[in-house]
Amino acid sequence: MPIHLFAHLLTNCCFDQRANEKRSVPLSHLVYCKIVCRLGVGSTVMRSIGSGGCFMDLSLRQRLSEVVCSAENFGLTGIRPQVLSDAGNLIVHLIPYPVVARVATLFPGDDASIERHIFERELRVANHLSRCRVPVVLPCSMISPGPHPVGETCMTLWEYAPIPEYPSSLNTHDGLQMVRALTSAMAQFDEPLPPLGAWRHGIEARNVLRTVEVMDERIDWLLTAFDRLTADIQDMALAPAHGDAHEGNLLPIACGWRWVDFEDVSLMPVFWDVASFLAHRALRGERPALEFEQVLEALSREQQITLRRTLEARLISTALTNAGLAWRRQADLPVALSRIDRIRSMLAAWNPL
Repeated sequence: MPIHLFAHLLTNCCFDQRANEKRSVPLSHLVYCKIVCRLGVGSTVMRSIGSGGCFMDLSLRQRLSEVVCSAENFGLTGIRPQVLSDAGNLIVHLIPYPVVARVATLFPGDDASIERHIFERELRVANHLSRCRVPVVLPCSMISPGPHPVGETCMTLWEYAPIPEYPSSLNTHDGLQMVRALTSAMAQFDEPLPPLGAWRHGIEARNVLRTVEVMDERIDWLLTAFDRLTADIQDMALAPAHGDAHEGNLLPIACGWRWVDFEDVSLMPVFWDVASFLAHRALRGERPALEFEQVLEALSREQQITLRRTLEARLISTALTNAGLAWRRQADLPVALSRIDRIRSMLAAWNPL
């Protein structure tokens, strides 16, 4: 992709700064690694954790039963639940219906009313983006999308979007075009949004790592960098953002790519969604995301500084979140540490501005 076009896509993701005012609505907790499995309500459930081993999730059977019971209240009978993901939230296809339930997972200390507020906003964001012609997976139209009570938590209902057996790949150019359309539409979302909502993931991971004795110099380096960036990010101009706009939150369905997962929608630094997309690819070692230095040359000096600070913040916060999950045995520790090494090498290779 020509560098001038790459720069054009980045530059046009800037917003007016009307959204830089302080607003306060808490966002949800850590988004965990995605785990895909299939089961029925009566199945024995096994999930891998850490770098090896497994455990029986005794609560999942009960949670699925509660989902089925709640759905039956709306006339959806004879459901065979298929778990699509049991990560930060439980995602269940309600077979035989073209409906997917997104169930909030509550952890100790979580406030169910906050989760419900986040789920309500997710529905409004998805509808707003659809009106702006941004491709998204839509809330369910067959019955009310909710949120509906499920035991002590809640769920929303979404249209089922089947993924082809051989999904298409997404190149950096097309991905950035999708980010540009997404962030431009988010700039028109006029509801109050929490400031720096997506940054909470790194803060929570930092708090986890500070409660354990971590014998690794890379973690010390990461914590120091995150503290510096936490202070730095407070002074950056903010704008409405998806908050987690990377390829992992794009579904490659038959008619094209569709955005999902709007729980991190918040006021974030300008270029945050672009940085999220690039950081995700960079951490996977893909070369297109690392053409960053060439892109900088086509931007104004002010834009260069903003983009670099934002991408560094996104890389560090992502690495810290992964490390926190790994120390809690919810992600692979060697992979988390290797990502820190990759980030350090990447930052060291950046030319001074």
